[in-house]
Amino acid sequence: MDPLCGDAWTHYAPLVAEEDPEQCANEWVAAVSLAGHLDVRHHIHALALLTQDSSETAAVLRLAVLRLALDQHGERFFEEIQRQDPGASTGGSASYLQYLRNTVDTAQQVFPDAEQEPGLLRGI
Repeated sequence: MDPLCGDAWTHYAPLVAEEDPEQCANEWVAAVSLAGHLDVRHHIHALALLTQDSSETAAVLRLAVLRLALDQHGERFFEEIQRQDPGASTGGSASYLQYLRNTVDTAQQVFPDAEQEPGLLRGI
């Protein structure tokens, strides 16, 4: 991928989010798939918006974004959620953080590691 493409999405998604914060899930998902390795916050924003959507498509995208977040950032993903929302460590958003931790196994089952399953495409 052209490095400028990832850089462009790193800046474009937040710009769209400023204009319409509730309707930019697609932009954050694109930012995750193209530039998620650059910034863990892309995953956090995408998941926050996808969690508000109860459709089956959003559910699959949540699992994919969570899997990519873990592959690209590991435990740092959960640490960043707590850092961005101090209430998460004191119980304010603990249920959301626990929901994400409980969903890890499902995400890994739905999107197994590409090295273990060579016939599967990696990513979204």
